[in-house]
Amino acid sequence: AMAPDGSQRRVLARGLRQPTGLALRDGELWATDSAPRARPQQGDALDELNRITPGAHFGWPWCLGTQRRPALPGALACQQTQAPALSLPTGSQPLGLAHYDHDAFPGLQGALLLTLHGSRHRVDLRGYALAVITFDAQGQPLPPQVILPQQTSAAYRSFFTVPVMNYRGSGFWPERPLDVAVSPEGWLYVSMTGGRILALRPA
Repeated sequence: AMAPDGSQRRVLARGLRQPTGLALRDGELWATDSAPRARPQQGDALDELNRITPGAHFGWPWCLGTQRRPALPGALACQQTQAPALSLPTGSQPLGLAHYDHDAFPGLQGALLLTLHGSRHRVDLRGYALAVITFDAQGQPLPPQVILPQQTSAAYRSFFTVPVMNYRGSGFWPERPLDVAVSPEGWLYVSMTGGRILALRPA
C-alpha cells in the first residue's frame, strides 16, 4: 500500500499465492487466490476469496484452505494465519473480481462478481463461469452462484450442471473467462481467452 503520491509504502498483507483479482466493497479490500494442485490430505477446497486484513499472513506457501492444513513443513503455525473468508473447489482458478454498485441489475446490488478461469489436469471441469457472491446480514460471503453459463430453472439445473453445459459446448469451455468489469452504466463486460469480450446489459 502507498499514499497517492507514492510515499509511505508498506506491505499490507503477506502469504498470498496469486492475488489476481482485487476489489473494494464498503471500504474493505477483497482478493482472490488460487492453490496449486492439491494433495489428498489437504482437502478439496483450497482456492480462496480473502478479506484483506492489514498485517495478516494468509499462509502461503505453508498453509492452505479454511482448515489451515499444512502444505509444507516450516516455521509458520497454520492456526495463527488468516483463513480465507470463502473457500472454492480446488481448480476453480478465481481470477477477476469486481464490486457491483449500480442500478442496472438490481439483483446484483452490493455483490462481488467473480470469474472462475477453470481447472486444468482434471477429468471433471471446474470453474469456467461467471459467479456472483452475495453477503449475509453479518457481512460474510455466501457460496458463489453461477450466472454464466445461465441455468434457467431448477429442473434445468438438476440435469444440465455447469460442467455438463461446458462439455456440451453451451458454456465457456474450451475458452476461459479472464476478468469482469462494470461500466459507468452498470453493464457487465467479461473478457475471455480467444480475444472475445462478452457484454451483459439489461433487456
